[in-house]
Amino acid sequence: MGAKPPPLLTFPILLAITLVIIIRATIGVIPERAALVAATILALVGLAATGAYAVILPGAGPGGTLLSAAFALMLGLFIVLLKVLIH
Repeated sequence: MGAKPPPLLTFPILLAITLVIIIRATIGVIPERAALVAATILALVGLAATGAYAVILPGAGPGGTLLSAAFALMLGLFIVLLKVLIH
């Protein structure tokens, strides 16, 4: 049995960074569009990291980890695309 991976800290860290970006856009420090793009990219990175972490816990190898991260990223991109098409 391999070493136990560290706890997933990606979500709280990315949430805090996204919140800082949105607050800075609200007070006018950075442009709103740049904040939206940055927050979207951070959310997609978080989805990919969570997808990879979910298969590392049961013991998946590098191929399974990359596949899971890619699938989570594609799902996130699909949701963003749907949102863009709706609005």
